[in-house]
Amino acid sequence: MIDIVGTHVMLDLETLGTEPGCAVVSVGACVFSAHGIGPTFYDAAVMDDTLLGSTSPATLAFWLRQGDAARGALLKGRVKQADVLAAFSHWWRQVGGNYVWSHGEAFDIPVLEAAYRLHGMNAPWHYRAGRDTRTLMDVAGARMPAMDASDGVQHHALHDAVHQARHCLAALKTLRVPGWFVPDAPGAEIKADMSATTGDGEA
Repeated sequence: MIDIVGTHVMLDLETLGTEPGCAVVSVGACVFSAHGIGPTFYDAAVMDDTLLGSTSPATLAFWLRQGDAARGALLKGRVKQADVLAAFSHWWRQVGGNYVWSHGEAFDIPVLEAAYRLHGMNAPWHYRAGRDTRTLMDVAGARMPAMDASDGVQHHALHDAVHQARHCLAALKTLRVPGWFVPDAPGAEIKADMSATTGDGEA
């Protein structure tokens, strides 16, 4: 059973690589529950010598193929990477985070944990807190649809996190998971205030 008591957070990252130890540039997250999308977090790191982690030529090429909005968000960071991580940890404690979700178990969570370790810091969640959207989607017989313009900017960490949370809620509603199915609560139609930010980055 998916616990309804704790606070569930959807996480998304934008990075310069695809493996733990790569450079994390932006962190986006939102709280979600049976009643919809809650508080959000977004911050982006400045790309200077305080940005720790490896880069991948393939990932740099990927960013060159993205639209101006996605690339622009990646380049707007004004704070040090360590400060982004510290701000996210503060936000996690502030919202009472218990569970961290990501789209697949092999990327966002282990990559952010590795980024914390590069700075001698610990990720704010318990090692058993990770949850995976792809498993949920498979069980629900659903899929994560591609984003469109009404969802925000694809490959913007906050917009991606909210999109993923919305469709997790729709899957939980389809499965009628006890405590997560609220008949009059929004499902896939949930929209979030994309301007809501925490930290010093820009949405």
